[in-house]
Amino acid sequence: MNQKSVFSCAFLFCIGIGSAAAADESIDVATIYTESCSVCHGDDGRGAVWGQASLATPPRNFRTEESRQELTRERMIASVIAGRPGTPMPGFGTQLSIEEVMAVVDYVRSEFMTPVDAASGHAAMLPGNTEYGPIGGDDRPRDPGAEHHDGDAARGALLYARNCVDCHGANGGGDGPRAYFIFPKPRNFSDPSTRQYLTRGNLYDGIKYGVVGKEMPAWGKVLTEGQIADVTEYVYRQFIAPDEAR
Repeated sequence: MNQKSVFSCAFLFCIGIGSAAAADESIDVATIYTESCSVCHGDDGRGAVWGQASLATPPRNFRTEESRQELTRERMIASVIAGRPGTPMPGFGTQLSIEEVMAVVDYVRSEFMTPVDAASGHAAMLPGNTEYGPIGGDDRPRDPGAEHHDGDAARGALLYARNCVDCHGANGGGDGPRAYFIFPKPRNFSDPSTRQYLTRGNLYDGIKYGVVGKEMPAWGKVLTEGQIADVTEYVYRQFIAPDEAR
């Protein structure tokens, strides 16, 4: 990230959800990466030498197998938008449009993270590199009986970054910047008891109707059913059951 942004506390308070960025040829994604990302992550995505030596949490090396396994597209989108608490990674949601965020994520994944199969010479599919299609409006038809299960995790990542990170944190640990002022504390999605309890259905209902006795509001008054299903799917995949087959 650029030197000014490394120490910034920029956060996302916008709702821009547009078309899939890769299709927008007007975005100069290589320049965005050079100006906003390369100072920390390096021109080749391996992590700048100064950052490896000077930062308490070294910049991510995108070329490692660990990065390929851990960094799903939706997690990367949320991280670029909202940052990563406890690390020098700032949020760029106030500086880049959602189309630019998705474009730079797809650029990093294709340029630095996609291994080439030695036998075929073709790029292999990354874990979590699902083709989600356009991240657009919420006018798609829904089966009311399937409302807990047909959400789109990529859409949900963007909504989570906008609406949930302040309390639940970027890592789902209930340690967002507002969590200090909340009692009882926000739900820690990584807690084993939480994972055992939170099915998709329980998540959906908690988001839609709120939780009595806690500061969890009823998002059904703000979000559509489709958006609630999207957030449900993102939280379930990302924090509750990340190893479960999709």
